[in-house]
Amino acid sequence: MKKFLYSLIVSAMLISLISPSVSAQSQVATVQEYEQVNFTEELIEKVNPYIITNGHTYELSNLDMLKEEISAEELAAVEEKIAEMNILLNQNDKIEELDNNVFEVIVTDDEIKEEFEAIGYENHELSNSLEYSDKYPTYSTLSTTNGINKVKFHWWGYELWLSKNSVTNILTGGISATSLVLGLLIPGVGIAIALAVNAYVWSIFAGQKARPIYFKYSLASGIHGFKYQ
Repeated sequence: MKKFLYSLIVSAMLISLISPSVSAQSQVATVQEYEQVNFTEELIEKVNPYIITNGHTYELSNLDMLKEEISAEELAAVEEKIAEMNILLNQNDKIEELDNNVFEVIVTDDEIKEEFEAIGYENHELSNSLEYSDKYPTYSTLSTTNGINKVKFHWWGYELWLSKNSVTNILTGGISATSLVLGLLIPGVGIAIALAVNAYVWSIFAGQKARPIYFKYSLASGIHGFKYQ
């Protein structure tokens, strides 16, 4: 059953690369709308004090005060982004809430490896290049050389940590492997984000050995804030 579902996912991704789907077109339209309202870091800072959480969802508080600080168009863009993020949060059964309106998900390399094996991932010789071992059964800090797989959700985007093994997966397995890794961390993440992350990782590691990495993704700046773990 998992192989069948995986085949459907891969087929859908291939179709989206050849002819943009309704979802992809919607994402493009949304980005264009955000650009029209100049979705900047300054706007994010203005909105941050009005963000609250209710369960695993973001909400805006004191709308009357917020309306005095941002335009109606900016408010509409913010509300749309919050709704989009809430959909992702509610699809994730591993999510935990931290302080300061931040949610977190951690996925171990072993969990990712099991998922690859469960779907019969045979298109790439990942087993020859990955470095899975009992030495790193779980990851709760950034102290190991292999790194951690983690995402921190903010209403405006994510902070993303990818282990050395996950980076290797992406480099050897392409967009389908990228979608699987991201899908475990951020269920429901769109193909546009997977394509962006895949291209970004390749731009850093072309011809180099994989290393654990960290970066941010936001509407204001796209992928930015790169560093090694």
